[in-house]
Amino acid sequence: GSFFMLNLVLGVLSGEFAKERERVENRREFLKLKRQQQIERELNGYLEWICKAEEVILADEDNDPDDRMPFDGTRRRPTIKKNKTDLLDAEDRDGDI
Repeated sequence: GSFFMLNLVLGVLSGEFAKERERVENRREFLKLKRQQQIERELNGYLEWICKAEEVILADEDNDPDDRMPFDGTRRRPTIKKNKTDLLDAEDRDGDI
């Protein structure tokens, strides 16, 4: 009798854990699919944004070809940025000379 009851309880618990594992696996697949769809939406939005910017740049070049913008293929010289301590050190060196 007790062996039968123990097997019965074990079977019920085993079934419940199997159902819970299946729910967890389904939830994991759902979240993975949802994340993939979100990434695809973000990528599509980004590509649309890039295409729109290219259209605007091309339309602007067609209207006024002499007015070149810095992001149309020409390069600007990079500016050298100095922080406050670099500028103060330079003043001290100039004063010592």
